[in-house]
Amino acid sequence: PEGTTVTVGDDGTATVTYPDQSTDTIKGSDLVRPATDADKYEPEGVEITVNRNTKLGPTEAKEAIKNAQSLPERTTYSWADEKLPDTSTPGQKDGWVVVTYPDTSHDIVPVKINVKKDAESYAVTPNNKVSVDKGEDVDPASLVTVTDPDGKQVQLPAGSIDWKDGAKPDLTTQGDKTGSVEVTFLDGSKKDTDVTIHVKTDAETYDPQAQPWTTTVGKTPKADEVISSTDKNGKKMPSDANYTWKTEPNTSKIGEASGEVTVTYADGSHDDVPVTINVKDKLNDNEKYHIYGKDGLKVDKGQTLDPKDAIDVKDANGKETTLPEKSKVEWTKDKEPDFSQAGKDVTGEVTVTYPDHTQSDSVPVTVHVTGESDKYKVAPRDGVTVQRGGQVDPETTVVAQTPDGKPTSFPDETTHKWVTAPDTSTTGNRTGVVETTFPDGSTTTTTVSVTVEPNQSDKTTPKVPAKEPVANTSSLTDGEKANVQKNVEDANKDEN
Repeated sequence: PEGTTVTVGDDGTATVTYPDQSTDTIKGSDLVRPATDADKYEPEGVEITVNRNTKLGPTEAKEAIKNAQSLPERTTYSWADEKLPDTSTPGQKDGWVVVTYPDTSHDIVPVKINVKKDAESYAVTPNNKVSVDKGEDVDPASLVTVTDPDGKQVQLPAGSIDWKDGAKPDLTTQGDKTGSVEVTFLDGSKKDTDVTIHVKTDAETYDPQAQPWTTTVGKTPKADEVISSTDKNGKKMPSDANYTWKTEPNTSKIGEASGEVTVTYADGSHDDVPVTINVKDKLNDNEKYHIYGKDGLKVDKGQTLDPKDAIDVKDANGKETTLPEKSKVEWTKDKEPDFSQAGKDVTGEVTVTYPDHTQSDSVPVTVHVTGESDKYKVAPRDGVTVQRGGQVDPETTVVAQTPDGKPTSFPDETTHKWVTAPDTSTTGNRTGVVETTFPDGSTTTTTVSVTVEPNQSDKTTPKVPAKEPVANTSSLTDGEKANVQKNVEDANKDEN
């Protein structure tokens, strides 16, 4: 009632005096308790930053308390289990830290966790400068090294490292070229890194070599005749190279004569090649005639090619000619090309035995065995999608075209298989490599692109119902399992 007063004694006991002077007493033990550490301290939350997929523990919990250094010794820090933040995706997350004091009292403090994008926490380092031949294609993934926050090298799914749009360097001309590589991480974040590629001069690409040459007294061969059509590494010398004598050999007497040829390439670079000429008073047939493997040779699968049709012949003056009568042209023993491999470039060697019984050196030739892979162009199909974790049929990722790019159909019994299947464990654009095998056995490979989209579990977070009481939490009975199932279904029935 109005006019009632309350007085409190030293022990906390409260005396209530009413207007009529009657009283009630409340014991101090019912009204007061000793103050706890939680009453004395006020921990403050602060935003912390962590890498994606960081397992949050006591260290991070303490970092999330701004004034942790002002709290008592032996205070511990932990995360409220039921509200543990998800660090699997980047962004700002809410969390709650349990601050437990030495007297076992505690506070629960709301905090913010900033989960960094992979692009912020991973390092992308350009590799040492790579050297390539002009026109050579370079895999951008070979140009950089990706390391995780701990400094360990990681391998990203195929297709994660590509040229940044508009930043692929021109590798058709010599010199140091710069480009930009774009790395797409598993969380979809991206990082660009500049790289340098050295495009070699022709002189750096080719290593020309002299070939044996015999001439007669007083006759100096042309410079291009004494240089082999293939370099020391088996590469065919470019057709637009120019050959000149830097030091012309002295052929005025019988014996060996030394000289030096300058090979000048189309890009202006050059090589100097020492040569030795054998000078005689009379030439044998194999010195009068020089054979070369023809370019652009083709034959249908299962057909044959006469070795005569695989070579060109020049005389000692470098002029095109024909072989003398009774010359025998053969495939070198055990070196006849295998014409059963449709769609392949096969190699062989040709040897000529002349009427004077001398023999040419074996000449290498390359023949393309035409197959169905030459009659069809296999192109990547646009707009291929798959849900995360799903499988992609390689047949659905390619289309058949004519050699000039017009749509057509694959022949019956054509098969497709993955050489490198796209990684569908994470969302984003992924690449794969498909091998197409035609009925005649010829094959071709195609790089394809697949868009991995979120699946239903990515789009849905199931609601968790109230806990079901059970006898043994590690071994539920069938009835208890049925109850839990119903609880989960009821909690999420509105989500269907």
